[in-house]
Amino acid sequence: MLSHIYYEKDQILIVQYPAHLRMPSKRLTNVPALSVQTVLQIQSLKYMQDKLTKFVNQREKAFAFRKCYCQKEMMAIQIIRSMLKANHECRLPKFVKAVTDKQNTLFFLQPSKQSSCYEYFIGTIYPIIRWCAEASSQYYQSPFHRKTVSR
Repeated sequence: MLSHIYYEKDQILIVQYPAHLRMPSKRLTNVPALSVQTVLQIQSLKYMQDKLTKFVNQREKAFAFRKCYCQKEMMAIQIIRSMLKANHECRLPKFVKAVTDKQNTLFFLQPSKQSSCYEYFIGTIYPIIRWCAEASSQYYQSPFHRKTVSR
């Protein structure tokens, strides 16, 4: 998802976004080596929340503009918005799980191939969904993940 460069001597962390987005790198100073992983998780979480929020807002405007804003689209937008709001201040593993659980709804909101927003979906939103699915399987299949015990 995001890449990084860490200069341990100077305690500088540079977070790099995917190249096709043309977003400037973020330079964070005074980051101890033990905190790099946590900072990267926070930055990844913010990035994914921002991109998914912008995607939902764009889809809502597109449906309203085309005047095909029916019950299914309204429900899908509300489901994703409530998921984003409920997981606004959570940790990365919980957000990843929530996105994975709602991936079918996100795919329902996918623009058509003729849409000018299709490239954005394929280049930005789809990699987020795919990354969350892969990370979710890692987070929740580890031997340290607690499973509920039926009694």
